[in-house]
Amino acid sequence: MVRSLPEFAWRTNTVPQAARDLRSAFDNTKSPERFLFVELPEALKQPVFDEHQTNPRQIEAFFECLNQNLQALNLALPQTLAAARDHLLRACGFAPGAESWQQLRETALRLEPLTTHANLLAFLRRLTQSQNDDTGIASVLALVANCSPASWSDYEVQRLPELAQALGTMFRDARAALDEAAATPFRDLTPPQRRQAEKLQQEMRHFLAAQPNNKDSTIARAALLALAEELNSRNQQH
Repeated sequence: MVRSLPEFAWRTNTVPQAARDLRSAFDNTKSPERFLFVELPEALKQPVFDEHQTNPRQIEAFFECLNQNLQALNLALPQTLAAARDHLLRACGFAPGAESWQQLRETALRLEPLTTHANLLAFLRRLTQSQNDDTGIASVLALVANCSPASWSDYEVQRLPELAQALGTMFRDARAALDEAAATPFRDLTPPQRRQAEKLQQEMRHFLAAQPNNKDSTIARAALLALAEELNSRNQQH
């Protein structure tokens, strides 16, 4: 189990000192017997085991401490990814937490067809093309940090808030511009009409997103413009 931990768990200094000492014990051991009965207890600040006497309480305390520190190593990367995810969400103007990730992706879907900035466009595409799960979040964070999370060191973790903030500023600016433009067509509507229009807009957005050619915004834009001209023509006739 220890050897299957991601590289980050072997590198990070954010885990307790006992967990770091445990890693060193695994790295430096040469004798399995000495490792189990002497080096592991010493790393965990537990009494070494006497070959002539077994104390059940000592064994129980040893394994409790061992499991706690193995758990700390096992959770090092997931907890770091959750913190990095929340940094990115806050930078983009969303509340922290896994439930906000889908909101971020839906907003990215709206912004992608209208974005030309290369860095922001790459970020939006990674958001829209990844899944709404831990693997998808890790993929987006890998783009932000320019490094796979499994290979992160504490340096990448410390840099991520700054990188997230730079992307988040562009994201929020693009979102504000889109919201302002989207509000203009609804300006003269009554509140009930506006709610209906926003609902229709959302339904059309989901419909377009489900189309096989949804990555070619030129097609969708042409179809919507043609539909708008058709509606204008009908209104003029009436």
